[in-house]
Amino acid sequence: MKTKKFILGIISLIITITSCVNNNPINQNEVKFSNPKETVKETIKETVIVKESDNKGTTDNQDSNKTALVPFVPEPGKSSEETPAIVTPTPIISQSPQASVSPTVSPIASPTTSQSVSPTPTASTTATTTATPTPEVPASLNKADVTQISFTLSWGAASGATSYKVYKDSVVYADNITGTLKDITGLTAGTTYSMEVSAVNAGGESTKSTALSVTTMINIEMVTIPAGNFTMGDTDANCNGGQPYCGGGQYTIYVNAYKIGKYEVTNAEYGKFIDTGGYNNSSYWTANGWAYKTNNSLIQPHYWTNIRDNKPVVGVSWFEAYAFCKWAGYRLPTEAEWEKAARGTDGRAFPWGNTVPNCSYANFRYNGSFCVGNTTVVGSYPTGVSPYGVMDMTGNVFEWVSSQFQTYPYNATDGRENQDNVDSGVPVIQRSISCYFGNSPFDTFLRCSARLESGAAGYGDGLGFRIAQD
Repeated sequence: MKTKKFILGIISLIITITSCVNNNPINQNEVKFSNPKETVKETIKETVIVKESDNKGTTDNQDSNKTALVPFVPEPGKSSEETPAIVTPTPIISQSPQASVSPTVSPIASPTTSQSVSPTPTASTTATTTATPTPEVPASLNKADVTQISFTLSWGAASGATSYKVYKDSVVYADNITGTLKDITGLTAGTTYSMEVSAVNAGGESTKSTALSVTTMINIEMVTIPAGNFTMGDTDANCNGGQPYCGGGQYTIYVNAYKIGKYEVTNAEYGKFIDTGGYNNSSYWTANGWAYKTNNSLIQPHYWTNIRDNKPVVGVSWFEAYAFCKWAGYRLPTEAEWEKAARGTDGRAFPWGNTVPNCSYANFRYNGSFCVGNTTVVGSYPTGVSPYGVMDMTGNVFEWVSSQFQTYPYNATDGRENQDNVDSGVPVIQRSISCYFGNSPFDTFLRCSARLESGAAGYGDGLGFRIAQD
């Protein structure tokens, strides 16, 4: 019986090897013999993965790493139950044809404390330095001593700054400035400049400050009027029986020294106010004036033709005249200043004296006919000049002054010079006479004492103004 089992095992082994060589898988649970009448079934309890040696008849189409499934064969004299064979598969590693070498795997040793190596830090080749922060942005830019060609720019000190840089119209004007002010010179009269300042230190340059807009004074020729007394007003007799805008008595008034424009403000000069945004900047206007301008959508005077000539500007309200003067660095003359500049201190009736007016002295309506019928270039009547050399103090255009209409005697402290409360309906004084007025050579409006009043929102094609300055 044992011999029979041994023979069957050998036969089973031969069949298995043959099947593997021919790539013919076999049923591991059944082996069939050529004799159809005898079928031997053998339960394969274990298979072992073995490496076929290259010197045991390996064919060309066989992989050198090819494995075979070999059924377990019990040892002679022992049953399968008696000899349990458990084989742990071993990985097959391709070796050279001469020898089959089992791989040797070295375990990875766990590092011990003594074996642990900390990475070596890379040495820095440069010293570590702390960067200097850039300074703060300069603030509180201000202008002072503005003239036709220069002004002084100042600003607040910036923390961390060692010097400052000044920009004019986005271009560096000066740098390495150690103080907080700089004289800006070589400018053009009546021109607006955008000024900025930055702070500088070893860490760099700060952001530029908020821009400050500075407009140089326009080059308006001025006449200086000395301080002192003069006779203001007129008698009713001198005013042909006391017309509404003349008379009221004569008074001695003291006036401090001041300057007044030699001519009326011209279209060319007023055009610069328009060009530089005068109608878009509320800082030039009184609060009531800005409301008037806004409500009426004003962007220029009435009758404006954009002809930049030397005729007096007309069509301006009192609010517009005030704004121009503020923009240009001047002011409107008071009623008293205007009259003193026109007549001097000797109490004369007309700027040129007491001679009866005619068209050689001024541009007005003479004996029912116009001398010209329109405004003329300022200074066109030198024979009509005042004692101080001021031109066109009668004729050509009516002129706004700063004073509100009140009765005589004139008093600068009684509220009539409070320009902030002038509203559209508040009557304000006009002086002189326009080229369209005057019916006789003795007309009241030709006299230096003549005064007319109108609401501050009024305007006309024969109404302009001139400037003054302390």
